Amino acid sequence: MSRGRALRRAPVICDTYAAMTADEPPAIAPPGPDATPAAPPVPDGGGGASRLGRVVPQAAVALLVGFALLEAGVALTAPLRTPRPADWERAAAFVRAEKRPGDLVLFAPAWSDPIGRLHLGDVILSAEEARMDAARFGRFFEVSVRGGRAPETRRPGVRRVRQERFGRVTVTLYEQPRAHVVYDFLEAWRQARVSRWRGERQEAECVLGGDRIQCPGIGHNHVALRVLEPDYTARRCLYVQPVDRAQVRVTFVATLGRSLAVRTGLHDYHQRKIADGRVLLRVLVDGREVGQTWQGSGDGWKPLDLDTAALAGQVHDVTFEVSSPRPYARHFCFAAEARQ
Repeated sequence: MSRGRALRRAPVICDTYAAMTADEPPAIAPPGPDATPAAPPVPDGGGGASRLGRVVPQAAVALLVGFALLEAGVALTAPLRTPRPADWERAAAFVRAEKRPGDLVLFAPAWSDPIGRLHLGDVILSAEEARMDAARFGRFFEVSVRGGRAPETRRPGVRRVRQERFGRVTVTLYEQPRAHVVYDFLEAWRQARVSRWRGERQEAECVLGGDRIQCPGIGHNHVALRVLEPDYTARRCLYVQPVDRAQVRVTFVATLGRSLAVRTGLHDYHQRKIADGRVLLRVLVDGREVGQTWQGSGDGWKPLDLDTAALAGQVHDVTFEVSSPRPYARHFCFAAEARQ
């Protein structure tokens, strides 16, 4: 190569090298012996995760503080809302002076019932306390604290007549149209015909003896009037325990009214916990079904109201048939009234 050609190529080589090194990062001098190493960057997902990590603990602390303040407020104000013994005594004296035979006494809220009966238990009859419902009572006194209301006071047709306050206890008199009972099945339980059936075949006839109508062969297969606890409340009802693969029939010769009111339940808190079988109650008039209801552990004191207006004033065979596909620990009971 001639010297002239070499000189002509030199600028091209220099320009190419400059172009190749123009975008290279500048050289970084090594750190000195006293330099602190930089911490590696921590990804924060755009910053949301780190903010959430701060907000959640703060919200939890705020919630805990709020609950603490609420509990403190309740503890400080509770004594200001708690009735004094003198309040209960004055309210009880008023109810005793105004109560007529057949009037019902209610306590609200429900947890105040033991306290109320401590002051007024002597004027409350067992039939009133263990009532089927409040329909046959024309008047009732509601003794309440802390603004409580009894469920019976919220029924259609109930009206407030009078209200008096005795410190922190309030007594309210209510009135309602009173249901006229033409046949009480509980009162007539000894006249019932009780039998056990397997399908369409009658297996046994049961016999009245002492405080029960006993069926043969199975000790628990009997019918008796009892005060039981189907909904954490005393209820006067007819005890009929179902039998495996059978039906227990309880038949009355009864005068009917315009309606047939039936209430059903399962007795004993412990038995409701250990078993989950349901009980079937069928109601038949002259062998024809007019209504039925299934009773489960969580159903409480369950209502069944049947229209019998077409049969009002007439005498008919009324049968209550009890059965269950899983009868273990099913202490079933019912109450019924024919009402005009």
